[in-house]
Amino acid sequence: MKNTFSDTYKTYYPRLVRFAHEYVGRREDAENIVQDIFMHL
Repeated sequence: MKNTFSDTYKTYYPRLVRFAHEYVGRREDAENIVQDIFMHL
C-alpha cells in the first residue's frame, strides 16, 4: 500500500502543482495546496 501511495504522489504531485499554480498564481501556495490534499488521502 505504501508503494502505491508513494508512486501516486511522485507521479501526480508535479502535475497537480502546475495545475494549482495556474489558479493561485504563486508556486509556494500551489505546493501547499497539493500537499494538504495528499495529507487528507
